[in-house]
Amino acid sequence: MEDARTFINNWTRFKSHVLDIISKHVPSKILSNILILRWLTPQLPKVINKNNKLSFKARRTKQAELRAKYKVCKRETQNSLWKAEWMATNEHLSLTKTHYILVVKLRHYIKLTI
Repeated sequence: MEDARTFINNWTRFKSHVLDIISKHVPSKILSNILILRWLTPQLPKVINKNNKLSFKARRTKQAELRAKYKVCKRETQNSLWKAEWMATNEHLSLTKTHYILVVKLRHYIKLTI
């Protein structure tokens, strides 16, 4: 009988110490520094990389042809980024608008039934 009690006591002490150590030293929430842009599609980083490469080449070689290609690519990149952001914003606004309409209809229904 004594062996069982000491085992149970030892186990509870061990468990409480482990839980205390976990609560003190293990983080409960992991924070990330990554900014998630919902409008950033998989194609946009490729376009941005292409733009950066052309920019580097145009500055390094100072050729008129590369400069012209870079300007065209820069304009296309800006337009594609702007369009993607605009589409994501419109999508978000339309979702919030439909959510708002559903909430208003639900409130109206509740008022009628009460």
